[in-house]
Amino acid sequence: MPLRSLAIALLVTLVTGRAAAAAPDAPGSGDDPRGDWAAACKDGAGSACHELAHLYSEGLVLPRDAERAARLYAHGCELGYAPSCGALGVLYVDGRGVARSGDHALALLGRACDAGYAPACRALGEVLENGYADVPRLPASARGAWTAGCALSDAASCAALERLGPGPTARPLPGVAPEPLPLGDALDAPEAPDPRPRAPDGALVLPPIGLSWSGAEVAISHRDMTGVFPNNDSPPADTRVAWAGLDVGALFAMRTGIGFRVAGVAAFDLAAIGDGVDDATFGRQHVELDLDVLGTVAVGRVSLAVGAGWQGIVGPLTENSSLALSLYVIGPPHGRHDVGWYARVTPVQLLAANEREVLSPLAVDARFVFAGGLYLGFELQYVRAPAADTQDTPAEGWMIALRFGAGRTGVP
Repeated sequence: MPLRSLAIALLVTLVTGRAAAAAPDAPGSGDDPRGDWAAACKDGAGSACHELAHLYSEGLVLPRDAERAARLYAHGCELGYAPSCGALGVLYVDGRGVARSGDHALALLGRACDAGYAPACRALGEVLENGYADVPRLPASARGAWTAGCALSDAASCAALERLGPGPTARPLPGVAPEPLPLGDALDAPEAPDPRPRAPDGALVLPPIGLSWSGAEVAISHRDMTGVFPNNDSPPADTRVAWAGLDVGALFAMRTGIGFRVAGVAAFDLAAIGDGVDDATFGRQHVELDLDVLGTVAVGRVSLAVGAGWQGIVGPLTENSSLALSLYVIGPPHGRHDVGWYARVTPVQLLAANEREVLSPLAVDARFVFAGGLYLGFELQYVRAPAADTQDTPAEGWMIALRFGAGRTGVP
C-alpha cells in the first residue's frame, strides 16, 4: 500500500474511534464553524481537541491546515486522549504538518496502543511490517502489535495476525517521543481563506471580466451650424433634440490579454427645438453601433486597455462611420455590492464616410453593472467640423445620454 494511501486509511480508522469518547456535540449555533469544540479543548477536553484537529486535517468546514491539526492532536494527546496520540503518530508517518519521523510515529502509536486504542495497534503493526517512514521491517514486532490489537477485539488486527502466520513475537520498538508541540494560536479562529483561484505556483488566477446590459437611453443633443454656409441665404441655425430609445451591449475581457466590447443604441426623437429644426436633414432617429477589440493588462484591481474598432452613427449630430481608437479602464466585479464597470475615452476620432469630414475630438462613456441586476451609464459626445462643405454635416455639437436598465456581471 502506498504511503499516502496508508496515511489516509489510518486517519479514517483512527477518527472512527472518536465516537466512544465524551466529545462535545458537533458545531452548533453561531457563525463559528468550530462550534463548542475550541472552548471545550481550551477547558481540557482532549476529545474536543481531537475533533477540531480532524476538521483541520481533512479540510471539513474549516480550511485544511495540517500544521494546526498536528498541534491540536498533540494537545489532545498531552491531555491523555489516546486517539489523538494515534492520529499524531500517523501524521509523523506521512510527514503532514510535522517533519516525517519513524521514531516519533512508533512512540505515539505505541502509547495509544498501550492505552487500549485498538486502531493504533493496527496502524503500528502496518508501520513495522512495511517499514514506513524509514522504520526497519520487523515482522516479529508487527506480530506483537497486532496481537495487542486482536486482544482488544480489533478484527482487522486479528486478520493481519492470521495473514502473517505463526512465528516469533516481539514487543514493538519503543521509538522516541517527540518534543511537545506548542498549542500556540491553534485554538484561534482561522483566517478566512482567499476564495480567489490560484495557479499551482501560488500565483493569483484573475478571472475574466464579463459585463452585459440592456435597457433604456434618454439623451439630449445640441448642434450649431450658424455661419458655416456664408453663401446660403437661409443657413440652418442651432437645433436641440431630445430622444429616448434602447441600449444594449456587452464587454468581455481577460484581466490581461484580449477582449471585446459591442454596444448598440436605437432611439427616436421626443422633441426638437431651435431655429434650425425645419432644416435638419437628420434628427428623426438615432442609431449607433460600436465594435471594439481590446488589448488588456491588469494593474492592481483594474485592467487598462486599448481598443481599436469601428463606430457607425446616424443621428442628430452626424451621419457617419469610422475606425476609432479608444482607451479603457475596466473594473471587474468587486466590493460589497459586486459592481463591475468600465470607462472609455476616444480622444480623437476621424469620421470620413460619404465624403463628409467630421472630427470628433472627444467621446466619453461609462457603465456600472451591479450584480443585483441593475446597470447605470452615461455618454458624452462632442463633434466639430472645421471644414464642412455639405448641409448634412454639422459644424459643432454635443450630446449627453443617460442609460439605465438590467445588467449582469460574469462570463456566461
